Amino acid sequence: MINKYMKKIKLVFFIICTSLIILTTTAKSIESFEDLLSVNKTKYKRYGIIKGTVEYQVNGAKTGKQILYFDDWGTKEVKIEISEMKMAGRIFKENKLTILDGEWKYSIDIDTKKGSKIKTPLPNELVTKSETNNLTEVGEKMLKQMGGKIIGQETVLGNKCDIWEVKNLGTKMWVWNYIPLKIETVMLGNTITIKAVKIDVNANINADKFLVPKDVVISDGPDLKSILNKIKR
Repeated sequence: MINKYMKKIKLVFFIICTSLIILTTTAKSIESFEDLLSVNKTKYKRYGIIKGTVEYQVNGAKTGKQILYFDDWGTKEVKIEISEMKMAGRIFKENKLTILDGEWKYSIDIDTKKGSKIKTPLPNELVTKSETNNLTEVGEKMLKQMGGKIIGQETVLGNKCDIWEVKNLGTKMWVWNYIPLKIETVMLGNTITIKAVKIDVNANINADKFLVPKDVVISDGPDLKSILNKIKR
């Protein structure tokens, strides 16, 4: 029962992160297919801010912290999570590193120094397979297909966020400049809240931080395209 619960939690957060990767792939200012191709020749945008760091506190059934680093409008991103969950007298600890470089997403266990990678959809590929040229609409459509909708706005750390609710996943997301500042998930009566406690949009981030550590062994993970197709069905 515990293992099934843990797998369900991981699946929910995987779906949420996948939706956000697509939702934030390009800026709202990109209005035509030609604009998109022009941006894709250089660098496409995931966030409305060039670079920054966000520190999160994790509370509820799961406790700990997360630190997000991003640069080049989010095409380079690193997230470090140190957390633990207490359940049925047992403690489940996570010490993980996630790296996104635009083409690949790496999920790494810092303790075992093992990880996996999955290929993320590229902008032109998403546009080709979608009914719209605006990738923001692609992400919103995907969230809506999962039952998601914007239910209001709220301020987090002085920043006005759109609140997305996905009832099917028991999840709410507070999104600012395409960056999630708060995620709240309720599952089997247990609540997990991930909330930003500090934002720095002027941070100087060393380029080495976005590289996979040399002592980590990376294997191929599941195909994201097939997972997305299953979600959409």
